[in-house]
Amino acid sequence: MATLLKIISVFFCTIMILLIIAGLGFHIGPKSFPPYHDTTPELVTVPLPSDLPAPVERYLNTIMGDQIPVIESAVVWGRGKSKILHVWMPVRFKGCYIPSQEFYRDMEVTWYRFPILTGHEFYLKEGGVFQTQDIFTMDVTDEKVKHGQNLIMWSEAVLIPSVFVTDQNIRWEAINASSARLVVPHGEKEDSLLVRFDPVSGFMTQMSAWRYNDQEEYKSHWCVDYSDWKTYHDIMIPGQIAHSWEKENSPWSYMTIDGVEYNVEFQTPQE
Repeated sequence: MATLLKIISVFFCTIMILLIIAGLGFHIGPKSFPPYHDTTPELVTVPLPSDLPAPVERYLNTIMGDQIPVIESAVVWGRGKSKILHVWMPVRFKGCYIPSQEFYRDMEVTWYRFPILTGHEFYLKEGGVFQTQDIFTMDVTDEKVKHGQNLIMWSEAVLIPSVFVTDQNIRWEAINASSARLVVPHGEKEDSLLVRFDPVSGFMTQMSAWRYNDQEEYKSHWCVDYSDWKTYHDIMIPGQIAHSWEKENSPWSYMTIDGVEYNVEFQTPQE
């Protein structure tokens, strides 16, 4: 009997040690993707319009000045963490953007810095797709995903802020001294995001909108918060982006920006 108890004790101790070792792998942050092979050329500028809502004009003047760089493409890479099946997992990402039109992002979940799950999300030619592969394969394309990916694209326009001036298909609606509504196209319809600004610094602090959470029947309030502002190519962008659902009271994803290059060439999956 004593021998049996000893075997059982060793077995459970071994299992616990293995679980601890497995869990520690998700606490080690990933290595960043290498810097993009092309670099940002000299950027052409246009004047900052004077007919924008006051907090929007102040924000753009704070991060870019009164001459707005014209950005036609961008590549952004970084690291972060996402809550997957209620477990925080380290992630690295690289995204390619054509402002207000398309975006494509590669993502990797890592364990002890080794990729164990890869994913792709994109909004191309008014079509939103989310894909994962490796551990399991999933490819989701429907109207709810398209709607969500369009909102994601516009929430990340803060990384390509000249689009808030140069895109003729959007409009800003004044609300008060520290917030405004951004109205954006979605196919033949329109959608909108509430944008909040810090009354002291002028920085954008949050975008929020009503969005489907996975395949739920009704939309939920979705928030994207911006912080840790940094300068890249004379443009200030947030160094950290946090995503949350209001009903969950805390973020489920953090993105930390490691680098960005503007007006560089890349290929999307449709090319």
